[in-house]
Amino acid sequence: MAVALLAALVGCKDEKADAAALAQQREAAAAPVLERYKAAMAGQDWETARVQADTLRFDYAGTRAEAAVLADYDDLKDKSDKKREDRRMEALWDYQRNPEKKGEQITAAIYAKEKVDTPDGRSSVLLIFRDHPEWGNSAYVVLDRADFDCWKGCKLKVTADEKEFTIPGQRPDTKEAISMFINDQPKLWKLFKDARLVKIDLPIKGSGMHTATFESAGLDPARMPNWN
Repeated sequence: MAVALLAALVGCKDEKADAAALAQQREAAAAPVLERYKAAMAGQDWETARVQADTLRFDYAGTRAEAAVLADYDDLKDKSDKKREDRRMEALWDYQRNPEKKGEQITAAIYAKEKVDTPDGRSSVLLIFRDHPEWGNSAYVVLDRADFDCWKGCKLKVTADEKEFTIPGQRPDTKEAISMFINDQPKLWKLFKDARLVKIDLPIKGSGMHTATFESAGLDPARMPNWN
C-alpha cells in the first residue's frame, strides 16, 4: 500500500511538472505573437494588431500574452472594423487617366449599390466625374439599358446623409449613350466629397422616379485635382 501511495505521489508530481513545462512552452510560443501585436499597435496598424490579438485569444488562451491584449481588444476591434470598411468603400471607386488630343482625361466613377428597375429590365447606374482637357469638368450618370426622362431638363432630388438638395439635370441630345448630365457639378462634387451616402432620384423613361444610392465616403479628392 505504501508503495502504491508513493507511486501516486510521484505520478502527481510528474503531471504537475508536465503541465508547468507545457505552460512555459505556450508562453514562449505566444511571446513573438505578442511582440508583433505591440509593434502593430505602436504603428496604428489596427488590422494587423487585430490578427495578432485574435491569434492569442484563440491559440494561446490563458497565457499572460493573451491577458495583455484583452483590456484593449474591444477598442481595437472597433478600429479594425472601421479600417476594413474604409478600405471597402475606397475600392468602390474607379479612377482612370486616358490621353486626349489636347491633354489627358481623368475620371472618377462609382456604381450605385443596387440596380434600378426599368421597362427594359434591371439596369446598373454608373456615376462619373470627368475632367476633360477641352470640355472641362462634368458629372453624369449612365444606364446600361432604358433611358432617362430628362430631355428638356429636370430637377433632381439629391440626398446626402439625410440632407436634401435639388440639382438640375439634362439628358443630352444624343443617342450615343444612355446618360444624363448633372448640371451643378461643383455642388454634386462637394456632396460626394463630404458625405458617406448620397442618393439621387432619377427619372427613368416609362417607369417614373427611381433612387440610386452611392456609398460615397471612399472618394479620394486628390485623384481629381482640378475638382478641388
